[in-house]
Amino acid sequence: MNLKGLFTVLIKIMAIYIMVQGILLFPQILNALSYISQDSIFWTAIVYLIEVLLIISLDIIIGLFLIFRTDWLVNKIIREDKLEAEIITFKIHRSIILTIAVIVIGGLTIVNELPNLFRQIYNLKIESGISGVTNYEFVIISLVKILIGLYLVYYNNLIVVWIEKQRKG
Repeated sequence: MNLKGLFTVLIKIMAIYIMVQGILLFPQILNALSYISQDSIFWTAIVYLIEVLLIISLDIIIGLFLIFRTDWLVNKIIREDKLEAEIITFKIHRSIILTIAVIVIGGLTIVNELPNLFRQIYNLKIESGISGVTNYEFVIISLVKILIGLYLVYYNNLIVVWIEKQRKG
C-alpha cells in the first residue's frame, strides 16, 4: 500500500467516525423537543435544539466531505513525489479495512453506551420511587445509541459499499 492509499483509508475511517458521532446526537433532538413544551425554559430549549441540529449538520457535512473529496484532500496533504512511495507491503483490500473500521466504531459505540443505559435504568427506578414521575427520555436516548451501534456492526457492508461506490463511480 502506498502513502496515498494509506491516507485515503485513514481519512475515510475518520469520516465514518465523525458521521457516527453526529448521528449519535439525533436522540438529543428528542430531549430538546421534550423541553419545548415547558414555558419556563422554552427559549433555552430552542437554543439547545438549534445547537444540536448545527452540530449534527456540521458532523455529517464534514464526514461527507471527507468521504467524497478524499483524493483532493490527500493531494493537498502529501507532496506529489511522495504519493506513490510504497510504505506498507501487505495486500488487504481497502474495503476490508473499511469494514473492520465500521465494525470497530459500532462496537465501541455499543460498549460505551451499555453502562450508560444501565445507569439510566437505575436512575429511572430511583426517580420513579422518589417522585412518582417516570422520565424515559434518557433511557430512550441510550437505546437509540445502542441501536445505531448495532446497525453499524450488522450492516457494515451497506456503509462500505456506499463508500466504495463513490470511489469507483
